[in-house]
Amino acid sequence: FPSDPMPPPNTKKYVRAMPSVELYSEEWYEVLPVTIGAVVVYCAFPLAYTIRGVLQAPRRVCEDDAFAESYDYILGDMNPRAWWWILISMANALLLALVQAVFQDVFLQLYTSMLLLCAVILLQIAARPNIHRAVNNLEIILLVTNLVFLIFATSFIGERELHNQDTTFYAVVMLVVVCLVLAFTLLSVGWWVRGALRRTAIGKAAQQVYRSRDLMALLAGMPEATFLRRAGQLIENDRLLLKRTTDMLVSTFFQEQPARRLHRQRVIPGRKFAVWTPREVL
Repeated sequence: FPSDPMPPPNTKKYVRAMPSVELYSEEWYEVLPVTIGAVVVYCAFPLAYTIRGVLQAPRRVCEDDAFAESYDYILGDMNPRAWWWILISMANALLLALVQAVFQDVFLQLYTSMLLLCAVILLQIAARPNIHRAVNNLEIILLVTNLVFLIFATSFIGERELHNQDTTFYAVVMLVVVCLVLAFTLLSVGWWVRGALRRTAIGKAAQQVYRSRDLMALLAGMPEATFLRRAGQLIENDRLLLKRTTDMLVSTFFQEQPARRLHRQRVIPGRKFAVWTPREVL
Protein backbone atom coordinates (compact mmCIF):
# COMPACT_ATOMS: atom_id res chain seq x y z
CA PHE A 1 0.00 0.00 0.00
CA PRO A 2 1.48 3.39 -0.90
CA SER A 3 2.11 5.70 1.99
CA ASP A 4 3.59 9.15 2.54
CA PRO A 5 5.97 9.94 5.41
CA MET A 6 4.81 12.56 7.86
CA PRO A 7 6.85 15.76 8.00
CA PRO A 8 10.06 15.43 10.06
CA PRO A 9 10.78 14.67 12.85
CA ASN A 10 7.80 12.30 12.80
CA THR A 11 8.87 9.11 11.00
CA LYS A 12 5.47 7.42 11.05
CA LYS A 13 3.77 6.50 7.79
CA TYR A 14 0.08 6.51 7.03
CA VAL A 15 -2.01 4.99 4.26
CA ARG A 16 -2.63 7.55 1.57
CA ALA A 17 -6.25 6.49 0.99
CA MET A 18 -6.96 6.49 4.76
CA PRO A 19 -4.76 9.11 6.45
CA SER A 20 -5.97 8.10 9.92
CA VAL A 21 -4.59 4.56 9.57
CA GLU A 22 -0.93 4.13 10.42
CA LEU A 23 1.03 1.78 8.20
CA TYR A 24 1.58 -1.69 9.74
CA SER A 25 -0.55 -0.81 12.75
CA GLU A 26 -3.14 -3.12 14.28
CA GLU A 27 -5.91 -1.33 12.43
CA TRP A 28 -3.96 -1.66 9.18
CA TYR A 29 -3.67 -5.43 9.63
CA GLU A 30 -7.41 -5.62 10.31
CA VAL A 31 -8.16 -4.01 6.96
CA LEU A 32 -5.54 -6.03 5.06
CA PRO A 33 -7.61 -9.28 4.67
CA VAL A 34 -10.52 -7.30 3.27
CA THR A 35 -8.24 -5.66 0.74
CA ILE A 36 -6.65 -8.95 -0.28
CA GLY A 37 -10.08 -10.54 -0.62
CA ALA A 38 -11.27 -7.68 -2.82
CA VAL A 39 -8.20 -8.04 -5.04
CA VAL A 40 -8.77 -11.78 -5.36
CA VAL A 41 -12.44 -11.38 -6.25
CA TYR A 42 -11.90 -8.45 -8.58
CA CYS A 43 -8.68 -9.63 -10.27
CA ALA A 44 -7.94 -13.32 -9.65
CA PHE A 45 -11.33 -14.77 -10.59
CA PRO A 46 -11.65 -12.90 -13.93
CA LEU A 47 -8.03 -13.76 -14.71
CA ALA A 48 -8.61 -17.47 -13.99
CA TYR A 49 -11.76 -17.45 -16.13
CA THR A 50 -9.84 -15.80 -18.96
CA ILE A 51 -6.92 -18.23 -18.71
CA ARG A 52 -9.38 -21.11 -18.96
CA GLY A 53 -10.86 -19.62 -22.12
CA VAL A 54 -7.46 -19.00 -23.69
CA LEU A 55 -6.30 -22.57 -23.05
CA GLN A 56 -9.48 -24.10 -24.48
CA ALA A 57 -10.09 -21.66 -27.34
CA PRO A 58 -8.29 -23.44 -30.23
CA ARG A 59 -10.33 -26.61 -29.71
CA ARG A 60 -13.64 -25.38 -28.27
CA VAL A 61 -14.23 -22.52 -30.69
CA CYS A 62 -14.54 -25.01 -33.57
CA GLU A 63 -17.13 -27.14 -31.80
CA ASP A 64 -19.14 -24.90 -29.48
CA ASP A 65 -20.81 -21.69 -30.64
CA ALA A 66 -21.77 -20.84 -27.07
CA PHE A 67 -18.10 -20.87 -26.11
CA ALA A 68 -17.28 -18.28 -28.76
CA GLU A 69 -20.09 -16.06 -27.52
CA SER A 70 -19.02 -16.41 -23.88
CA TYR A 71 -15.45 -15.47 -24.70
CA ASP A 72 -16.16 -12.86 -27.32
CA TYR A 73 -14.04 -10.38 -25.35
CA ILE A 74 -11.07 -12.66 -26.09
CA LEU A 75 -11.80 -13.69 -29.66
CA GLY A 76 -13.56 -10.64 -31.07
CA ASP A 77 -11.41 -8.67 -33.54
CA MET A 78 -8.34 -10.63 -32.46
CA ASN A 79 -5.73 -12.04 -34.78
CA PRO A 80 -6.27 -15.84 -34.81
CA ARG A 81 -2.53 -16.28 -34.26
CA ALA A 82 -2.63 -14.09 -31.13
CA TRP A 83 -5.84 -15.20 -29.44
CA TRP A 84 -3.86 -15.22 -26.17
CA TRP A 85 -3.20 -11.46 -26.29
CA ILE A 86 -5.90 -10.75 -23.71
CA LEU A 87 -3.62 -12.31 -21.08
CA ILE A 88 -0.83 -9.88 -21.97
CA SER A 89 -3.26 -6.98 -21.83
CA MET A 90 -4.68 -8.00 -18.45
CA ALA A 91 -1.25 -8.74 -16.98
CA ASN A 92 0.02 -5.36 -18.14
CA ALA A 93 -2.89 -3.53 -16.52
CA LEU A 94 -2.59 -5.53 -13.29
CA LEU A 95 1.18 -5.07 -13.01
CA LEU A 96 0.98 -1.34 -13.69
CA ALA A 97 -1.61 -0.99 -10.93
CA LEU A 98 0.46 -3.10 -8.52
CA VAL A 99 3.57 -1.04 -9.22
CA GLN A 100 1.78 2.12 -8.14
CA ALA A 101 0.23 0.40 -5.12
CA VAL A 102 3.25 -1.48 -3.79
CA PHE A 103 6.17 0.84 -4.44
CA GLN A 104 6.38 4.04 -2.45
CA ASP A 105 9.47 5.35 -4.21
CA VAL A 106 8.61 7.50 -7.22
CA PHE A 107 11.70 6.28 -9.08
CA LEU A 108 10.64 2.66 -8.74
CA GLN A 109 7.15 3.55 -9.89
CA LEU A 110 8.37 5.38 -12.99
CA TYR A 111 11.19 3.08 -14.05
CA THR A 112 9.28 -0.14 -13.41
CA SER A 113 6.36 1.22 -15.41
CA MET A 114 8.76 2.09 -18.23
CA LEU A 115 10.17 -1.43 -18.28
CA LEU A 116 6.68 -2.92 -18.42
CA LEU A 117 5.68 -0.60 -21.25
CA CYS A 118 8.83 -1.46 -23.21
CA ALA A 119 8.06 -5.17 -22.88
CA VAL A 120 4.45 -4.68 -23.98
CA ILE A 121 5.51 -2.53 -26.94
CA LEU A 122 7.90 -5.23 -28.16
CA LEU A 123 5.21 -7.88 -27.79
CA GLN A 124 2.68 -5.66 -29.56
CA ILE A 125 5.02 -5.18 -32.51
CA ALA A 126 5.78 -8.90 -32.71
CA ALA A 127 2.24 -10.26 -32.26
CA ARG A 128 0.12 -7.61 -34.05
CA PRO A 129 -2.88 -8.94 -32.09
CA ASN A 130 -5.74 -7.07 -33.75
CA ILE A 131 -7.14 -8.07 -37.13
CA HIS A 132 -7.08 -4.43 -38.25
CA ARG A 133 -3.70 -3.01 -39.19
CA ALA A 134 -4.70 0.53 -38.25
CA VAL A 135 -5.73 -0.57 -34.75
CA ASN A 136 -2.38 -2.26 -34.20
CA ASN A 137 -0.52 0.84 -35.33
CA LEU A 138 -2.67 3.06 -33.12
CA GLU A 139 -2.09 0.88 -30.06
CA ILE A 140 1.67 0.96 -30.64
CA ILE A 141 1.59 4.75 -30.97
CA LEU A 142 -0.41 5.08 -27.74
CA LEU A 143 1.98 2.81 -25.85
CA VAL A 144 4.99 4.73 -27.12
CA THR A 145 3.25 7.98 -26.15
CA ASN A 146 2.76 6.66 -22.61
CA LEU A 147 6.43 5.69 -22.48
CA VAL A 148 7.54 9.14 -23.64
CA PHE A 149 5.21 10.72 -21.08
CA LEU A 150 6.81 8.70 -18.27
CA ILE A 151 10.30 9.61 -19.47
CA PHE A 152 9.51 13.33 -19.35
CA ALA A 153 7.71 12.87 -16.04
CA THR A 154 11.09 12.23 -14.41
CA SER A 155 11.87 15.94 -14.88
CA PHE A 156 9.27 16.78 -12.21
CA ILE A 157 11.12 14.85 -9.50
CA GLY A 158 12.54 17.20 -6.88
CA GLU A 159 16.22 17.45 -6.04
CA ARG A 160 15.59 16.21 -2.50
CA GLU A 161 14.31 12.89 -3.83
CA LEU A 162 17.32 12.63 -6.12
CA HIS A 163 19.78 12.96 -3.23
CA ASN A 164 17.88 10.48 -1.06
CA GLN A 165 18.03 7.61 -3.53
CA ASP A 166 19.72 4.31 -2.73
CA THR A 167 22.02 3.91 -5.72
CA THR A 168 23.02 0.40 -4.65
CA PHE A 169 19.54 -0.91 -5.33
CA TYR A 170 19.44 0.59 -8.81
CA ALA A 171 22.89 -0.83 -9.55
CA VAL A 172 21.60 -4.28 -8.63
CA VAL A 173 18.59 -3.79 -10.91
CA MET A 174 20.87 -2.78 -13.79
CA LEU A 175 23.08 -5.83 -13.24
CA VAL A 176 20.05 -8.11 -13.19
CA VAL A 177 18.77 -6.64 -16.46
CA VAL A 178 22.20 -7.02 -18.10
CA CYS A 179 22.45 -10.61 -16.88
CA LEU A 180 19.01 -11.41 -18.26
CA VAL A 181 19.94 -9.96 -21.65
CA LEU A 182 23.20 -11.93 -21.71
CA ALA A 183 21.39 -15.11 -20.68
CA PHE A 184 18.83 -14.63 -23.45
CA THR A 185 21.63 -14.04 -25.97
CA LEU A 186 23.51 -17.17 -24.90
CA LEU A 187 20.35 -19.26 -25.01
CA SER A 188 19.55 -17.95 -28.49
CA VAL A 189 23.05 -18.78 -29.74
CA GLY A 190 22.88 -22.21 -28.13
CA TRP A 191 19.50 -22.90 -29.70
CA TRP A 192 20.86 -21.87 -33.11
CA VAL A 193 23.93 -24.11 -32.72
CA ARG A 194 21.71 -27.00 -31.66
CA GLY A 195 19.57 -26.58 -34.76
CA ALA A 196 22.61 -26.26 -37.01
CA LEU A 197 24.10 -29.49 -35.68
CA ARG A 198 20.86 -31.44 -36.02
CA ARG A 199 20.07 -30.42 -39.60
CA THR A 200 21.80 -28.50 -42.38
CA ALA A 201 20.41 -25.31 -43.85
CA ILE A 202 19.63 -27.13 -47.11
CA GLY A 203 17.76 -29.82 -45.21
CA LYS A 204 15.66 -27.27 -43.37
CA ALA A 205 14.88 -25.41 -46.58
CA ALA A 206 14.00 -28.61 -48.43
CA GLN A 207 11.60 -29.71 -45.71
CA GLN A 208 9.71 -26.43 -45.77
CA VAL A 209 9.78 -26.04 -49.55
CA TYR A 210 8.43 -29.52 -50.25
CA ARG A 211 5.73 -29.04 -47.64
CA SER A 212 4.75 -25.72 -49.24
CA ARG A 213 4.71 -27.24 -52.72
CA ASP A 214 2.45 -30.07 -51.58
CA LEU A 215 0.14 -27.52 -50.01
CA MET A 216 0.03 -25.48 -53.22
CA ALA A 217 -0.83 -28.60 -55.19
CA LEU A 218 -3.76 -29.26 -52.87
CA LEU A 219 -4.90 -25.65 -53.20
CA ALA A 220 -4.75 -25.90 -56.99
CA GLY A 221 -7.21 -28.80 -56.86
CA MET A 222 -9.64 -27.08 -54.51
CA PRO A 223 -12.98 -26.06 -56.08
CA GLU A 224 -13.08 -22.40 -57.08
CA ALA A 225 -16.10 -21.57 -54.94
CA THR A 226 -14.56 -23.12 -51.84
CA PHE A 227 -11.24 -21.43 -52.53
CA LEU A 228 -12.80 -17.97 -52.85
CA ARG A 229 -15.07 -18.46 -49.84
CA ARG A 230 -12.16 -19.37 -47.60
CA ALA A 231 -9.95 -16.68 -49.09
CA GLY A 232 -12.58 -14.16 -48.06
CA GLN A 233 -11.97 -15.14 -44.43
CA LEU A 234 -8.40 -13.84 -44.51
CA ILE A 235 -7.82 -11.03 -42.05
CA GLU A 236 -5.80 -7.98 -43.03
CA ASN A 237 -2.59 -9.18 -41.39
CA ASP A 238 -2.79 -12.54 -43.18
CA ARG A 239 -3.46 -10.86 -46.53
CA LEU A 240 -0.32 -8.78 -46.09
CA LEU A 241 1.61 -11.88 -45.06
CA LEU A 242 0.36 -13.73 -48.15
CA LYS A 243 1.41 -10.79 -50.31
CA ARG A 244 4.92 -10.79 -48.84
CA THR A 245 5.12 -14.57 -49.19
CA THR A 246 4.14 -14.34 -52.86
CA ASP A 247 6.82 -11.72 -53.45
CA MET A 248 9.38 -13.97 -51.76
CA LEU A 249 8.41 -16.96 -53.91
CA VAL A 250 8.67 -14.94 -57.13
CA SER A 251 12.06 -13.47 -56.32
CA THR A 252 13.52 -16.72 -54.94
CA PHE A 253 12.29 -19.32 -57.42
CA PHE A 254 11.80 -17.23 -60.58
CA GLN A 255 14.71 -14.86 -59.86
CA GLU A 256 12.68 -11.84 -60.95
CA GLN A 257 11.27 -8.78 -59.26
CA PRO A 258 7.77 -9.33 -57.85
CA ALA A 259 6.53 -5.81 -58.67
CA ARG A 260 7.51 -2.51 -60.27
CA ARG A 261 7.19 -0.59 -57.01
CA LEU A 262 10.53 -0.03 -55.34
CA HIS A 263 9.42 -0.98 -51.82
CA ARG A 264 8.47 -4.48 -53.01
CA GLN A 265 11.63 -5.16 -55.00
CA ARG A 266 14.63 -7.18 -53.84
CA VAL A 267 18.34 -7.33 -54.57
CA ILE A 268 18.95 -10.40 -56.78
CA PRO A 269 22.70 -10.67 -57.61
CA GLY A 270 23.75 -12.11 -60.96
CA ARG A 271 20.36 -11.74 -62.60
CA LYS A 272 19.12 -9.31 -65.20
CA PHE A 273 16.52 -6.92 -63.85
CA ALA A 274 13.07 -8.09 -64.89
CA VAL A 275 9.62 -7.78 -63.39
CA TRP A 276 7.70 -11.04 -63.21
CA THR A 277 4.29 -11.38 -64.85
CA PRO A 278 1.95 -14.37 -64.45
CA ARG A 279 1.82 -14.94 -68.23
CA GLU A 280 5.43 -16.11 -68.22
CA VAL A 281 4.58 -19.36 -66.42
CA LEU A 282 1.39 -20.24 -68.28
